[in-house]
Amino acid sequence: MLCLTSCLILALTTSSSVLKVNYNGLPQKLIYDGHGALSAGASSRLLFDYEEPYRSQILDYLFLPKFGASLHMIKVEIGGDSQSTDGIEGSHMHNRDDLDCNRGYEWWLLEEARARNPKIVTSVLSWAVPLWVGNDNFYSQDNIDYQIKWLECSKLHHSIGNIDYIGLWNERSWENSTDYVKNLRSSMDAAGFKQTFIILPDSFGGYDDTLTPFLDEDAEFRSALKGGGVGTHYPCDDPHPEVQQEYGLKYVSSEDWSTVSDWAGAGCWGRILSQNFVRMKMTSTIAWSLIWSVYEDFPYFGNGLMYAMKPWSGFYEVNDAIWTSAHHTQFSEVGWEFVDNGSGYLSEGGSYVSMVDPKTNDFSIIIEKLHGDCLRCPGPGSTEGEVVTIKLSAKLARNLVVGTLSAWRTTSKTSFAQLQDGEVQIQIHDATITLEIEPDTITTLSTTTGAQKGSFDSAPIPPDSPFSLPYKSDFEEFYNRSVPKYFADNGGSFELAPSSSSGGQVLFQAVLDPPVNNAWVPDCEPITVIGENSTLWNEKVAVRALVKVWGRGSDNAKGGKEYGGVCLHVKFQDDADGQNGLTMQRGHCLRVGAGGESWEITQWDRVLLSGGNDSGSGREDGFDELELRFKEGNLVGLVGGEEVGQVMIEPDDEKARGGKAALVSGWNHAEFDDFSVMTI
Repeated sequence: MLCLTSCLILALTTSSSVLKVNYNGLPQKLIYDGHGALSAGASSRLLFDYEEPYRSQILDYLFLPKFGASLHMIKVEIGGDSQSTDGIEGSHMHNRDDLDCNRGYEWWLLEEARARNPKIVTSVLSWAVPLWVGNDNFYSQDNIDYQIKWLECSKLHHSIGNIDYIGLWNERSWENSTDYVKNLRSSMDAAGFKQTFIILPDSFGGYDDTLTPFLDEDAEFRSALKGGGVGTHYPCDDPHPEVQQEYGLKYVSSEDWSTVSDWAGAGCWGRILSQNFVRMKMTSTIAWSLIWSVYEDFPYFGNGLMYAMKPWSGFYEVNDAIWTSAHHTQFSEVGWEFVDNGSGYLSEGGSYVSMVDPKTNDFSIIIEKLHGDCLRCPGPGSTEGEVVTIKLSAKLARNLVVGTLSAWRTTSKTSFAQLQDGEVQIQIHDATITLEIEPDTITTLSTTTGAQKGSFDSAPIPPDSPFSLPYKSDFEEFYNRSVPKYFADNGGSFELAPSSSSGGQVLFQAVLDPPVNNAWVPDCEPITVIGENSTLWNEKVAVRALVKVWGRGSDNAKGGKEYGGVCLHVKFQDDADGQNGLTMQRGHCLRVGAGGESWEITQWDRVLLSGGNDSGSGREDGFDELELRFKEGNLVGLVGGEEVGQVMIEPDDEKARGGKAALVSGWNHAEFDDFSVMTI
């Protein structure tokens, strides 16, 4: 057999069959584009708040080559000041005249990933954009300019460099907007982003058939996608070979997994990394989410390769999904070749994928029989064990020298362990490798070196501990325009900013006009929460709030009052109709109106008490001191240190049990300072 490039012949022998597969490296070969994970929907929010060395340890487990997950790609959300699953990610442009290239934490995360792996592939996507963009019209030149501003921030103000891929709109119709795609391509070219390629449409549930006629008939549209391609979410089993073979584009799973990261979830992840190629020839798979770093009661709990929900303690969890990732990513690099005919299904269940380095002929073979169900794509239920014999071609057999082949395995009991002599039989004379593959396992054979199960024995993970009270903040701890420590936005956009009145730094609610058409889902009024769900019966929360009559913005703003306030007992609850999952309920709040002229005590947004503020409590700097106490069922509101109202809450009222503290406002600018929450 004449081998022009890397050549591999596999024979998988079981008790029932022998499978021979040839690979000769002809041009139809598919190139590995990198497996990775997605930081979006505020899923990485609390990671930013971890102290060293634990924050760096977490990042090493995710991105450091040949250490943990060793991800080859990172994808992040372009924040849009609007709800995107588990919170709000702030926009770099709250309005047309605003631009801040340090806002939020995604640029920081990209920098950290790049520092650990300079070769890491980067991708970005919008869930929402502010209302002012295109006058609430997503597919507009305004939005193209807005997206390019984000790319410029990445390139010019951060050590990230060029972004490799950009999408359109997460899981929303692309509206057959070929002109938008063409204009995006030409505008990026003109702005110096010729090497940023377009992935579309990021549709939910597989391939979007509306693409086909435009790919068939519009050469300019196909050209605009050159270097990029078609990305789908949770495709399960939706092959479209024409994407690669006829259109010359990539076909990738641009969001997948979204499953609780227990052993079953780790099995799901390891399996789809292999079977997305076996089933659909997808050359990249991206997990949502990179890390579950939001409060525990938020929607879609646990959908992260790692868990990091306790920044105040430093506690985090290295889940098995890190190690089922490593079976792929520690033994390959972007640019390796998939061995198309060296990949397939095993006769007793499971799959195998072969990859080759075209420069060195190093190879890796991943064999999995993983059972775990995914949230959206079912698993196999069960598999049977079998003995597998792999026969290598002469060209690759040259790499098969005793001691150069390593074998690694992960099971439900042992993660990423190197197999010992005797567990793998190598016959040099006929270039065969024989080993037993057990059910619900993943195994990698590779001629590469350097793989390891990384750890930090000298600085172990600290024990878990609850969010402790009292907690106080004057909002001076982080840099201007970044996120405040431990606060998580679920409406509006709160950021650290210079005070307009008092000097120093405050927490500023910035959004006047929430998007409507440009939103991913409808927004609730601005709210940012802090802490774990307290079960305490006696506690209080306090803040200084400044609510000026700045105006409500455009006529498109949602109705409501201008106010700022503090809350207790905020939590997620099941919707009454059971159709929309979890909804954030605001618990009990004390709110003050613009100029401090009025106050309200509310329960789940229903006004319990209200009145005017005749005490003249406002300081010369315009701030009002707000305090909400809850003791033995008695809810008391104080403004400027003076009681304005109280109401008794029944002990069995679920609205008074559990929940977080929060700061709230209407769709208006508001400033907050000197926050505290404590027991009484």
